[in-house]
Amino acid sequence: MSQIILDDQLADIAIRGRLAQWTRAQRLRDLRPSEVIKDERVPTILRELRQPTFVTIDMGFWNGRLRDPRFRTEIILNI
Repeated sequence: MSQIILDDQLADIAIRGRLAQWTRAQRLRDLRPSEVIKDERVPTILRELRQPTFVTIDMGFWNGRLRDPRFRTEIILNI
């Protein structure tokens, strides 16, 4: 089963509450609480996880430089 990892913009209680109805999700910053996580660092963190799906509203992750076949990226265009 895929791990759902939420970008900081999607980590509010309302969104996590909706997701909790059908799956478990973690915030990206909970994976590295002592770090400031810049976009360039996200792929490295995701590669360390088993079957992660990264959910974000940041269109920068559409860029091939930030994508990797070892994790899935879902970009939400309208919340």
